[in-house]
Amino acid sequence: MDYLKMPSLLRIIFVFCNKNCITVILCCLLLQHQDVVGSTQSNDNDVSIKYQKEGNNAILTCTAKNIGSRKIIWTKMSEPYPLTVGTTRFTPSRKISVKVNNNNVSTLTIRNVQLKDAGEYQCRLSGQVFAAEVITLSIKTGPDSTFIRPTATTVSAQVGGTALLPCEVENINDKLVLWKSIKDDIISVRSKVYIGDQRFRIVHDLAPQWSLEIQKLKETDFGTYICMVNSDPVLTRSVNLRNAAPPQSSPQLLLDSHFKKRITADAGQTVTLTCNFQSSPPANITWYRRRSGSSAREKIGAGNILKLDSVSVEQSGDYICIGENGNKPSAKGKTKLIVVAPPTPAAVLETTTFIPNGPTSPLLYAQKRTGVTLNTHAKLKCLAVGLPRPEIVWKKSGKLIINNFKYKIENSEEARHARHSELTIRQAISHDLGDYECEAFNQIGLTSLKLELY
Repeated sequence: MDYLKMPSLLRIIFVFCNKNCITVILCCLLLQHQDVVGSTQSNDNDVSIKYQKEGNNAILTCTAKNIGSRKIIWTKMSEPYPLTVGTTRFTPSRKISVKVNNNNVSTLTIRNVQLKDAGEYQCRLSGQVFAAEVITLSIKTGPDSTFIRPTATTVSAQVGGTALLPCEVENINDKLVLWKSIKDDIISVRSKVYIGDQRFRIVHDLAPQWSLEIQKLKETDFGTYICMVNSDPVLTRSVNLRNAAPPQSSPQLLLDSHFKKRITADAGQTVTLTCNFQSSPPANITWYRRRSGSSAREKIGAGNILKLDSVSVEQSGDYICIGENGNKPSAKGKTKLIVVAPPTPAAVLETTTFIPNGPTSPLLYAQKRTGVTLNTHAKLKCLAVGLPRPEIVWKKSGKLIINNFKYKIENSEEARHARHSELTIRQAISHDLGDYECEAFNQIGLTSLKLELY
């Protein structure tokens, strides 16, 4: 099909006059959507670009949405620097002017359009490489002039497959065709490939065809490639190679109604824990348990649902679900399970009727074994009798216990010869179980009694 008859082309006639002749220049505009780099598609509504003719001037209008504090940048793809940034003209050419109104519409004016103005013009948002559009201005000055045919500017393929990036140059004569990547890596000149990768080759089966073929595609191959012709001005055609496979994403924990950060259950009940992850491809889910008071964890199951039948107090602890799909980072969720056992009878303090009638070193009385339900408060009680009235301290593993977030000590006096002491261990865990010491002393002596919490 003749490229001038394609429905996507807008044909405009520019007429330039001087004293000697009238030169008719046929300009063909092709509106193309194209991302700048990468394989992620942009939101088609983010940036749109239009063309209009005003005398001998070309007017390019770019409309951006959700611009915020970002700037609209105009670039001619064959030049290494931007034409404009926001309302600032960066190019030294006074042919170019730019205006931005309050509706985030940027208007680029190219005055007195000439052959050297042909090329690809890109409008994009600063900091948003995927929000961009490219418009191609091709100017044909005669039947033998060099130009790049309008071809696909987006090619989709999958990892491991083959992609053919089209570039068709009419009337190339003695000019050269060069392919490069958006990273400025030179891939080829004419049919010679220079990057030392045999997966790349130039397809030149027909005279106008200078297409780039990439075999056994890798993830790193996706992006934008530019076909360039060293005419005056330089002609370019950008082709974006996209990954046709569904976009991959690392797992994310869904904080839905099924996920619970904390579950309290009575001993003997059935408990169901659920973790759901959003990811592509789907995540493999593994469950681990970390017992109360321990940093080690053990693998206990797989899948998004973990069912625990007839739970016991010993199963209290943190249950961790980890979702992995090969994309970093993995994700995890944590549910604290508290299993409540039937109440344990409170410690019964062993008492005495002994009353010293003279100086006496301390005598201690207490229930030597006390049971506790994990994750509840435990209380140990101790009675000291002696003259003078003894002082009482508590120890665990030989270390003095003081009042803090974990422990609470309450002492009370009884007559002139006795003192009661109660030690509260808050939210007892397995690490808190074991032996405690009630130690009493006065000027006459010191006595220690071992109490077990189980």
